[in-house]
Amino acid sequence: MRQSPRCPPTANIYIVEAEFSTILTESDPIENQIVVHKNSSTRSGTPSILAVIDFAESSLHALRWAAAMAAKLNAHVTIVHPYRLNQLEKKENMIKVKKAIDVDAAQNFDRIAKTIFKPSQSYDFRSEVGFIADRVQDFLHKNRVVMLVISKSMVGANREVLDELIQQSDVPLVIVPEATN
Repeated sequence: MRQSPRCPPTANIYIVEAEFSTILTESDPIENQIVVHKNSSTRSGTPSILAVIDFAESSLHALRWAAAMAAKLNAHVTIVHPYRLNQLEKKENMIKVKKAIDVDAAQNFDRIAKTIFKPSQSYDFRSEVGFIADRVQDFLHKNRVVMLVISKSMVGANREVLDELIQQSDVPLVIVPEATN
């Protein structure tokens, strides 16, 4: 696949029942292959990309890819960090633990966002309790996006996660492999 000069290395791309996208070919840069559906936007009217991260280096690589694609499409990026609260001690206060995790995630994201996004880029970050597929489905149900971006490591460890994302998503699903040096 031909590389775009300003876009990170291309990802393994799977299009899932996306009525408004074209079939990807190896001869065209990715930004020429995405057709933005007229209804695919945030409330502000800007196209939106949903990126799912877990703060592992592979998911940050996928976020860099999403940010580069968003810059090319003049799109907003929503970053969702799903996590589970499954190993609490009986004495722990679930609300306090959740708040601490959310604050920590927001601080971590603030540190990395400065290195990933251009100052003029539009993005927002959400830290949410739940399974990956459930958080994605909820977001897709409430918002309109042009694509979903996730790292291969986040879906590779559990085939069930990938299957659920494919079944539940009606937008292109971009799976970004780990960066190679």
